[in-house]
Amino acid sequence: RLSIRNLGKHVDESKLKTMVLGAGLKKADVGAVHVVREKIAAPPGAPPPPPGPSRGYGFVEFSSHAAALAALRHANNNPSLSSYCLPKGRKPGACPPRPIVAFAVENVQKAQLKQKKKDDARAKNAERLAAAGGDADAAGPDRKARRTARRIENRLEKKRRRREEAP
Repeated sequence: RLSIRNLGKHVDESKLKTMVLGAGLKKADVGAVHVVREKIAAPPGAPPPPPGPSRGYGFVEFSSHAAALAALRHANNNPSLSSYCLPKGRKPGACPPRPIVAFAVENVQKAQLKQKKKDDARAKNAERLAAAGGDADAAGPDRKARRTARRIENRLEKKRRRREEAP
């Protein structure tokens, strides 16, 4: 996970992702992209307001350490990326601002909790497969198959109702 600072207020998630993909990475290498924004208070009962301007920093997650390192080397202190750091419509001067990219320090407790949840889910799945005799098909259909079966069932039910209602 990389922390990218010194961003302009006009930068959103798609622009930040475009900047990172400029390092020659595949879309599959880039995970979650988050730009921290100003919060705009909404009056009670009103619909949520549009997102506010960028606070000037964001985070990007990667599928591998190598992909993150490639993005860091491409973007950190790169003067050709100054358009992501300047206010919208302003041209760079003699010394344009540059993005500051670094590996983000994660909260150890949250990282451990995330890993524990993954491990628990794997253990539960292994138990379910063992109870079914180790065969994935014997454990029952997967989510996609269940949804497809439910859709077919609902369509057939609708057809039955139409036939009953028809004169």
